Amino acid sequence: MSPRGIGVFLITPGFVDTPLTKQNEFKMPALISADQAATEIIKGFARGDFDMHFPKRFTRWLKVLRLLPYALYFRAVRKMTGL
Repeated sequence: MSPRGIGVFLITPGFVDTPLTKQNEFKMPALISADQAATEIIKGFARGDFDMHFPKRFTRWLKVLRLLPYALYFRAVRKMTGL
């Protein structure tokens, strides 16, 4: 947290197993449980991380893909999710 009492965090989870995501009809790579997501967020707060993204095996690829032009990025995401 900030010494002034205001904290800003960027939390970017991959796919989290929830009642809403259970309705998805597409492949969800690196699906994690809500408990796993909560644990990652708590660990991130404890470390003072600004950018919390998980699971790393999935979100790191997304961060690398963001370097591509949009047309290539969306093509890669469609391929990964089967959409």
